[in-house]
Amino acid sequence: MNKEKLKLKLVEEGIREEAYCLDGDKLDAYCLNNSYKDWSVYFFERGLRIGKKNFESESEACEYLLSELMEGETCHL
Repeated sequence: MNKEKLKLKLVEEGIREEAYCLDGDKLDAYCLNNSYKDWSVYFFERGLRIGKKNFESESEACEYLLSELMEGETCHL
């Protein structure tokens, strides 16, 4: 899965756009970020990256973010 397919899946599943960001930091949201060597997923709150997990591939990071958003009680429309 890549970011484009993830975005389509999130819309299909009724995940609020305010609940995530697929390109870096967004306050009070789950974020997907790409650096030169890896991908990371975290919750961004008060300038802190909470629960940050690193992944070697875009696919792994997207799958993890999808699972986090699907489980989040406040993420659905």
